Amino acid sequence: MGEDDRAMTRQLAEAFFKFGSFPQLASYRNAISVSLSDAEVIETTAPWIDVSRWGSIAGGYTGTGTFALVVQNYTSHRCGRGASAATCTANGNGGSLGRYRVRVNVLHEFSHGGKVALMGYDPTLVNSHLDRMPMWFASGISNVQGAMILAALDAVPYNNPNINVSDARRCMDASISKVSLQDVEPLGGGSCRGVGTGDFANEVLVARFGLDKVLEFVVGARERPTRSTWSDWSSTWSALFEQLFMQSPASFEQDVETYRRAVLNGTDLPSDFLDAKKRP
Repeated sequence: MGEDDRAMTRQLAEAFFKFGSFPQLASYRNAISVSLSDAEVIETTAPWIDVSRWGSIAGGYTGTGTFALVVQNYTSHRCGRGASAATCTANGNGGSLGRYRVRVNVLHEFSHGGKVALMGYDPTLVNSHLDRMPMWFASGISNVQGAMILAALDAVPYNNPNINVSDARRCMDASISKVSLQDVEPLGGGSCRGVGTGDFANEVLVARFGLDKVLEFVVGARERPTRSTWSDWSSTWSALFEQLFMQSPASFEQDVETYRRAVLNGTDLPSDFLDAKKRP
């Protein structure tokens, strides 16, 4: 990573505070640093979190949900987990999709901090508050919001490249029920909590009801137990989900798969699919 990555991340941070939906974060905007090395990570995050014993920090981002955003290694986002820097460079840094995922992942992590604040907790503290939400929701809504912010920043129509045939097929067997309590990693690699399933589910919700309405689901997570105590997501969330989105969790799960099949087959959705209306 170099200064161009730092500059890009600063631009994305500014866009997040300009276009994001979390006024609760207004007092935290000066508590953001962009680190390009392990030494900087320790120096810049020490006031909030003691990371001196963490060792090498990999995977691109650390501090999820704490709002101590640490950017150290973009390779995993550009070219996939386990790719070497040399291979990544030889493959054009993941091409346009790789660059998109680098950018959206910065906003994704900011969105996590926003969700923690929206629940009423301090996002600068180490916490597990994101675990109060189904995994497909916590991850997917961050990607969809990131895509929305990028569209506003770039002054282009909304587009989410994570909605694609390859990822739809990769996570065919990972319904939202399966990626609610824990992630699913298919044989082909990657995860499904966001790209592959979570993005599909959250894009449907936002298209039907708008982002602000969908974020009311986050507010409702404040007093929920973490998912390690759930038997399944629908029993924990059914009442609020039906109140907000006028549909049972089981019925919504079927709609997510309808969207997946439409992407896979290149077919149109039912004419009323995106209507904000009561469903079974």
